[in-house]
Formats: sequence, structure tokens, C-alpha cells
Amino acid sequence: MKNIIVNLLSREQRFAVLEQDKLEQIVLYNESEESLVGNVYVGRIEKLVPGMDAAFVNFGRQKNGFLHKGDLLSAIGKGKETPINQLVTQGEKLLIQVIRDETEHKGARVTGIIEVSTPSFVYSYGQKHIAVSKKLADADRERWRMLAEKHREDNEGMLIRTEMNEKDEAFFIGELEQCRNVYQEWQKQLITAKSPVLLYKKNHLLSKLKDEMKFGSGSIYVDDYAFYQQLQKETTADWELKYERDKENIFSRWNIDDQLNKLYKRIVWLPNGSFLVIEEGEAMTTIDVNTGKFTGKQDKERTIAETNRLAAIEAMKQIKLRNISGIILIDFINCSNSAGQKRIVQEVAACAKRDKQTIQVIGFTELGVLQLTRKVQSGSLLQSTTSVCPTCEGLGRVESAQSAAFRLERELMQYRQSDYSQAIVEVTKDVLIWYSGENAVYKQKLEENIGLGIEFQIIEAEKPYYHIKQLN
Repeated sequence: MKNIIVNLLSREQRFAVLEQDKLEQIVLYNESEESLVGNVYVGRIEKLVPGMDAAFVNFGRQKNGFLHKGDLLSAIGKGKETPINQLVTQGEKLLIQVIRDETEHKGARVTGIIEVSTPSFVYSYGQKHIAVSKKLADADRERWRMLAEKHREDNEGMLIRTEMNEKDEAFFIGELEQCRNVYQEWQKQLITAKSPVLLYKKNHLLSKLKDEMKFGSGSIYVDDYAFYQQLQKETTADWELKYERDKENIFSRWNIDDQLNKLYKRIVWLPNGSFLVIEEGEAMTTIDVNTGKFTGKQDKERTIAETNRLAAIEAMKQIKLRNISGIILIDFINCSNSAGQKRIVQEVAACAKRDKQTIQVIGFTELGVLQLTRKVQSGSLLQSTTSVCPTCEGLGRVESAQSAAFRLERELMQYRQSDYSQAIVEVTKDVLIWYSGENAVYKQKLEENIGLGIEFQIIEAEKPYYHIKQLN
């Protein structure tokens, strides 16, 4: 049984999925940073980059979208050798849909092959293929494939979702016609609308919530009455819907905020005293496994195997909760033998099936590090809710007091044989201690060498700091 806690009373909308009061999924949205994936725009080709087989599209965001040649509707049926400047021109308007959100350093990924979707059906003009959910039995898949082929027109692609299996042919035709009409309306707006303009905005919070409701059963607690009424139309018998409005924040009452805060920590402790160290980077994320306090009651090999098993489970949980994507490397403990590696890959693959994002487990490198990739759709929790520290500027470390003192010394040495006789320096106490030395012996020698009298003014700062305020 699950509990889904929906908190909508502030500008940041969010919901959490709990199993046995443990956080299993967190979804956050705010108006300025909500996901654009699925949104449809009339965009304009801002720049062609033939060397990358790509174009940059202005669709109304600060960063232009990246459109690969293979995602152009006009590229369908053309050879791979056809240059992009023969398919589109600079300044041209076109329909685009966002397929991956922008990140801190990259614009959104967009496509010209548009999908119109319902809970049971996906329509895409230009794809020319029919796909059926693999969750259906072979006989059902073949039946739906034949039915779709019967009603498909040229240049139409279709995806039959699992939910369609409970419907009949008349319902299918109705869904198909509805999607066709939506796409045709967008095509009309492409001709008349000024670019850039938003044509369709996906309600990601409701969509994600409905996706979550497909799996399992339980209770949904909502603190917004309007959304509660909207959900009443969507919930099934598997879910009990409850409206809650108290003075205490609903996330605090369910102890979610405390669990959420732990997702920003580098170190994650495992139940047996071992721990993970998670380092998110621009190019990849690394996860290091350490035995920590766990020495085990059995022999060394069993200790390592148990630690690696727990680490695999927790690492995959953290990847999902933190929405870590792209290249991920996990350094397990002394994992060089093939039997141990096989057990870990099996554990990781089993956990990956419980993640709705596409995960590819590549395998171990020659150095014994596990490689996997997770499909990028939006920024991680860290990227979307934090900014670079103005003190360390993203390093995660600051200059030591000793290093700052040595730097001050070198800077003051530049005023040897100058016309100045005195310097006034603002400095934190820790830097002054290193600069002056025991009994201020270094301070006195440096003043003699430089030929300056130095007056220090102690200030408070978040890190070791100095500033040469005045020279007289």
C-alpha cells in the first residue's frame, strides 16, 4: 500500500510517494522552472549548424532549443546524406515539441515530429509505424496492431498503450479522430500564428500523478480543494482520496521534508554502517561505496558481498529520488571477480525496472567500475533546486586560512621600495593568526622586509578573507 501526499498550497507544487512511510518518489514543480517536456510551440529556426546536422530554434525561452536533423518532419524519407540546409531554412517557422528540458548549461532538446497523446493512445504524424504495449499478451498485441493498421492513414504513427486493451474499436476510433483533429488544428495555427508561441502546455503534475496511480493502490492526501475535486474524476477504486487542510504543512506532518533534505547530502549511510559518497558533475555522476563502520560477522568476502548488495539497492534508490541522469559510474568494493560483478548487475537491473526512466546497465569497466546511463528528461533535484555557492563558486571547498595568509604576504611584497609607508588591511582572525605567526614574529619581519607599517582590522566573514583597504 502506498500513500501519495500532494502539497499545492505554495507556488512550488509537489507530491511525494511513500511506502511504509519511506520516501520512494518526489516530484517538484514551480511556475518558473516546471518541465517543458511535451509542450508544443510554433518556433523559428534561429541558426543552422551543418557541421552538427542540427539547428537552434527560438521557441520563446532564454536558451534556444537544439533540433537534430533526424528529428525534422521534412527529413523523413530523405537520405542521411541530405544536408540540413536542404530541409529547413533560417527564419522558417515550424511546429516543435520539447523532448528534454534545458539544463544549467544546455538548451532544451526539441523535435519536429509531434506526438498527441491520451492515457491510452499516442498519435504521431510522420512516423509511419505502429507500436503496441509489450505488457499485453501476444494475441492482444496482434489484434490491436491489425486494428490500428486498418484505420491508419499515410504518414501516421500510433502507439497503443496498455489502458487501451480494456476498450473497444469504437473507443479507439474516437481517440484517433480526437488526436488527428488536435494535430490539424496545430498545423493551422502554424500558418497564422506569430512565432514563437506556445500552443499546448502539458499539466505535468497531474500527468505524473496519474502515472503513479497506475501502479499499486493506497491513499492520496491533498491539501488543495480545487485539485481534490479534479482528482475525484481521475481516481479509481484502487485509490482512496482524502482532502486535508491543517495549519501544519502536509509534508511536515508526514515527515517528508526531513527525508527530502537528506537528498542533498553527499554521504548516504546504509543500514549496516557502510555508506555511499555521491558526487554529481556536469559530465557524469560518480557513486563510491565504502564499508565504513561495517566489518561483518562473517568472513571478508561475505562482508564485501553484503555491502555491495545493500549499496546497489540504495544507489538505485538515490538515483531515482535525486533524478540523476546521464552517465553514472558506481565504484563498488573490491569487485573484480566475475561472479560478484554478475550478482551486482542483476541487483541493479532489478532495481532499474522499478524506475520509470529508461536505464541502461552497460556493465563493469576493466577497472571494476559499474557503468550505467539514465535517460535525461529534466535537471536533477540538485540542479533544479540549488544554485552555485557564491563563496566556493561550485568547488565545494574554500581557500584555507593558511593559503590566504600566504597570498596576502605575496601581495604586500609587491609594495617593497614603494612610496607608501602604511597599509590598512581588513582580515579575518584566522588569516591574521597564520600571517602573524607565534608572538607576531612573522608580522614584524615582514613589515621590516616590505618597509610598510601594517594595520589590521578584524572583520567577520564566511570564509578566510582579506582585503587591502588603504595604502598611505
